[in-house]
Amino acid sequence: MTRGLSLAETVETILRYVPPVFGSANGHADGVTLALLDSVFRHQPLELSSVTRPWAALITPDDADRLAGRKALAGGEVAVLVPAGGTGGRFGRYDLPEHDPRRQKALAKVLRLAGWPVSALDIRMANVRHWDARMPVAVMGSATGADALHAWWDGLDEPYRSSTHLFRQHGVYRVDRDLLAGDPRRWVDAIVRDERGVPSRKPHGSMGLFTASIISGLFDRWADAGVKYLVMANADDVLFRLDPGTIGHLERHATVDAVVHAVPWAYSAGEGEGTVRADAEGWSSDQRGRPLAATVPAELRRYDRGGALRIRGGRLAVAEGAWVADAMYSTNRLYLRVDAVKRLLGGSDRVAAIRRMIAELPVYAEDKTVLVDGAPRPVRQLGQPLNGLLYLLGRCDVRLGSRLDRDGYSPLKVPEDVRFAQLELDRRGAGDELKLP
Repeated sequence: MTRGLSLAETVETILRYVPPVFGSANGHADGVTLALLDSVFRHQPLELSSVTRPWAALITPDDADRLAGRKALAGGEVAVLVPAGGTGGRFGRYDLPEHDPRRQKALAKVLRLAGWPVSALDIRMANVRHWDARMPVAVMGSATGADALHAWWDGLDEPYRSSTHLFRQHGVYRVDRDLLAGDPRRWVDAIVRDERGVPSRKPHGSMGLFTASIISGLFDRWADAGVKYLVMANADDVLFRLDPGTIGHLERHATVDAVVHAVPWAYSAGEGEGTVRADAEGWSSDQRGRPLAATVPAELRRYDRGGALRIRGGRLAVAEGAWVADAMYSTNRLYLRVDAVKRLLGGSDRVAAIRRMIAELPVYAEDKTVLVDGAPRPVRQLGQPLNGLLYLLGRCDVRLGSRLDRDGYSPLKVPEDVRFAQLELDRRGAGDELKLP
């Protein structure tokens, strides 16, 4: 392939076909190593014998917690991390390229607030404005949505643009499932490439929000500036609101490393404009916001997929995937103590610390269909959910919310979700904790 080429041409060719995915030029792959990728693609699950489940309790914040949380918010002790690097296949269709604007669900202005068209990310910033202009915010994007995310950031008003930082999640190799089936040990020969020979790359899941923020130096800058608590919630989580009660619980209970928010497990039924939503607690809604007149038969329910949380014997068990009958559903809203992260990281070598940490956490192979040069390809890619971070903590409490109250959860996963999210925004009205520019 390089015979007869000059040295410069040889280097250019090698870098195109075999880019340095695991080095500094690619953000050290957010901590993913060749050994970890090899383990996933060769179907060799990681040993988790060294991982223990954290202590946990269900909590209900009280007035003292809320007061302490408001003081922390006013004192600049809280920072917000927002993952917006997903490719939105279910929301915008898998037959569209991953960079297509219709797949950038966190940035799509498909909702209305006070008569204005807004995106889920606009709503997140409206909640930040409600509390404090000085609050540091960081939004994580990826290569597929970088241009759209920068355009959104350019449109922010001051001082919010200056207090909002953009950073990137980095990708690792995808492989062709059909080629991989022949001999998983030779997965390097199954790497998906475009017509130029450039490998297709994909970030390794929501865990990248945590790992990229540390490897990029963002975490240390915030910690040095006096930030005590990190708050993380998915960019498409339309109903997320900063909760002073949860922050205050951390402030008043020094042994608690984190609090994760959960809701009862929900399901859908019907199709298109006939889609309805309901959950295990008894909340239900049609597309006009009316409760359902009858219970949806079990065989018609399509349960959400996601993180399952259960507390057994005072310890928290975390799983990822299909509905679990006796489990709470993780919203991926995580409130994390900065000092707990410092304890996990140890010394000054952040890259080595992150590689060590994620090598001990649950990981899985995710099968998707993606467009490469306009043609669909069956691929396998690495997945590692943020919920796995909870395994490394000493104690992680759980706050169980309710869709029957003002503590709902309405992410944008599929197009029908827009309607249900808008219904809840309309119901909350002027009492919502949002402030537009």
